[in-house]
Amino acid sequence: MIRSFGDKDTDRLWNRERVASIDPPIHRVALRKLRQVGSALTLDDLRIPPGNRREAALRLSRYFGTSAQFWLSLQDQYNLDVEENQIQAELDAIRPLKIA
Repeated sequence: MIRSFGDKDTDRLWNRERVASIDPPIHRVALRKLRQVGSALTLDDLRIPPGNRREAALRLSRYFGTSAQFWLSLQDQYNLDVEENQIQAELDAIRPLKIA
């Protein structure tokens, strides 16, 4: 959980404000990384990189006698819920496409 930033630009980025010192293509990636750090409750949450989730799913499925897909789906649903909560205001502003 992030409580504060020692850098004004990082704080602005966290609050979805444009930061001139960060190139636009990097802006989205930097924000995603900050969200990963911000959603961590303990240091252990940051020790398993997202790229290892397939391996973790295989190990969990073997241990619990379930499918690896179950664990991947569970993680994906959690990630979607976290992301939705973080960008809820932006999602609410999107007007659905009306097909005639």
